Amino acid sequence: MFKLKKWLWQRYMLLIGAERAYAKYLAHFYHYQQHVADSALQQDLNLAPMTKQAFLAAWQTKRTKPSCKPGCCG
Repeated sequence: MFKLKKWLWQRYMLLIGAERAYAKYLAHFYHYQQHVADSALQQDLNLAPMTKQAFLAAWQTKRTKPSCKPGCCG
């Protein structure tokens, strides 16, 4: 079941592409800032969304590298 979910996720990520993934990231970021996070905490942390270039660089490395090692976690 896990392999099927992983395969579906990888296909979905290839399908949506980097532009839509960045737009989705920004939408989630701003939603979290407006509706979830405490305003005092936001002012203390002074968080800003990733730039498009930084996101695309992270997106490419995330897609090319596996997120976990096969085999036993040791």
